[in-house]
Amino acid sequence: MVFLAGRGRLFFLPNLRGMKIVWVILAVLGLGVLALTVHIYVVTRPRADAHSRGMARIDLHQKIERADAARIAAWLSRQEGVDHVLVNPVTGIAVFTYWPMKANPGLIVRLFRDSLSYGRAQRYLPTAAEVKKGCPMTAMPVTNKIYEFLKHLF
Repeated sequence: MVFLAGRGRLFFLPNLRGMKIVWVILAVLGLGVLALTVHIYVVTRPRADAHSRGMARIDLHQKIERADAARIAAWLSRQEGVDHVLVNPVTGIAVFTYWPMKANPGLIVRLFRDSLSYGRAQRYLPTAAEVKKGCPMTAMPVTNKIYEFLKHLF
């Protein structure tokens, strides 16, 4: 805002150019907040459709060799709906991606235990605290409050 002195009095005249810049900045910030809100809603809503993929992990709880890892990867790859398989022989962990509309990871793990004689193998399911910690939006207390607010809003 600009105050101009003229004819002995002060005249109050708004600076229209400055106001336009303020409105543009507010509009851009508003669109950014709207885009963030829509993104959080889309990412956090549970869905399983023809285009979504899931990931599952099997902890073998025993030492395996490279040949065992190749056999495990081949077996998992043959299962209907399994897309990609990784097996780490050092850690004894197998990870696979799957199409939820075609495959049930719980059933795959059960068949895996029975077919390949890995009786101690278990599907790893993260705890609620681990899931919460895994989302970058919930990592800090301030962003977690925003996340919780938006979660209850939608």
